[in-house]
Amino acid sequence: MSKSWLSGKVQVQDTADGKRLVATQKIADDEQITRNGDDRTLMMTDVEFQEFAREHTYKDAITVTGGFKRVTVSLDAADPSNLAIRTSQPNAYNDGDGLIAIRDIEPGEEITIAS
Repeated sequence: MSKSWLSGKVQVQDTADGKRLVATQKIADDEQITRNGDDRTLMMTDVEFQEFAREHTYKDAITVTGGFKRVTVSLDAADPSNLAIRTSQPNAYNDGDGLIAIRDIEPGEEITIAS
């Protein structure tokens, strides 16, 4: 089972809205920021997913045929990839293995991904 990893150029900071990833040093375009830990995938109906979503902070779902969703749930609650803020102007993306910068990120900037 692989463990998650966080770049030494990023720090987890507590805010009034929860934990956030913040750059402490300049991160170059295309630089890896995090590496995801092992995940577990579940299949569930739309109704099951709505109930699941009320109880779990982190989840990622893809709708598949027949009214089902494939839901990925991180096994590592401390997986730093889960702390990126969702926004319409991201500075990173998740390539399936972790977060990668899509532009230079300056110290003090929060790490963000597309909503």
